[in-house]
Amino acid sequence: QQTETDAKGRYSLAGVAPQADVFIHAAGYEKREVAWKGESPLDVALERERIVVWLRDDQSGLPIVGGAVHAIASGATHQTSRWGMALVALNPGETLRASADGYADAELTYDGRKQVYLFLKPYAIQGTARDALTEDTIPDLRITLRSHDQVRMTMTDQDGVFRFSHVPLTSTLVITAGGYISLTQVVTAGLPATVTLTLEPLIYKGVY
Repeated sequence: QQTETDAKGRYSLAGVAPQADVFIHAAGYEKREVAWKGESPLDVALERERIVVWLRDDQSGLPIVGGAVHAIASGATHQTSRWGMALVALNPGETLRASADGYADAELTYDGRKQVYLFLKPYAIQGTARDALTEDTIPDLRITLRSHDQVRMTMTDQDGVFRFSHVPLTSTLVITAGGYISLTQVVTAGLPATVTLTLEPLIYKGVY
């Protein structure tokens, strides 16, 4: 036999023999099976149905490990596994937001699918190094990026262009080069953020 719960979640089944299996299912909840042992009432707690959320890098498609997946309505936060996956209890129409270090947040409205993918765009900084007097680009210049948890280096190419990807929102660029005054510049990353680093050449003056 089959029945439905009323507005208060109560139900009634008649003529059920002890040890009978009772199956309970409701939209948005995990199915539950219990063996009735003759007790009355038979109260059953249902857990909200969980969906599989996959977090991926928008550029490489690789999984994002240790990202945070937030169910806005419930306030619950889940961390992605080494496969970039998290199990989240969510109802259709609720908002899901994902975040990870070095990436811009992304969110979607859940539409009832069993699995969803969220692709996060990595924060990046790119730019050009130029001589302040000639405005020429400076190739083969070493640029150091410093943030609260990392130090990274790169070199400008033959056109004086450089790029850092997967960086924190705020970082500091440090440039020390022979023939130029050292430069330190705080930058805010974007998708990507573009900066121009203008270096003042060292000018030696003296009496001969």
